[in-house]
Amino acid sequence: MSDAERTSELEESAQGVDTHQAPVVAQPAIVAGLPSAALARARTFHNGLRHAMTGAEAAVAGPSSWQGWLSEVDVSLAELRQALDDHIGEVEGPDGLLVGIMFSTPRLAPEVEILRREHRELVIAVVRAEEISRAVATDPSHDAIRLRRAVTTLLGRLTLHRQRGSDLVFEAYNVDIGAAD
Repeated sequence: MSDAERTSELEESAQGVDTHQAPVVAQPAIVAGLPSAALARARTFHNGLRHAMTGAEAAVAGPSSWQGWLSEVDVSLAELRQALDDHIGEVEGPDGLLVGIMFSTPRLAPEVEILRREHRELVIAVVRAEEISRAVATDPSHDAIRLRRAVTTLLGRLTLHRQRGSDLVFEAYNVDIGAAD
């Protein structure tokens, strides 16, 4: 992906917010080869995130004039945020895949840092979607289309993020993390 494409992809949710933080380097519990327990946990959270994304897409795709639409979108956003938090906590944790990759395949450190940065940006994007939802709920003049756009853009970015993560794990360990999907 070119720098211009990457910049374009991030502009919508970052909106000038500097979320860069220095990398956290910790010794992983297992550095030789792929830690199978870490892979199993990562797959679980990878799949949980996919299921939450499917729920959010279904909710936002419903008719916005239906009385329960906004409530359904809110529930799906809460589930999506929890799944994203769980995913981040797992893969960035002390025994997570990202730390293992940093030690077992140091040449992939730039890709690991991209994923970490995306994690922060994705959390910001979920929070923004939740804020838009609250605005729609409290003021009928707010347009539901804006909420739909925020959620569908978020879902697209999450899809790209999951794909980038799968590519990274495959590059590091020659294992398809999405195989259980």
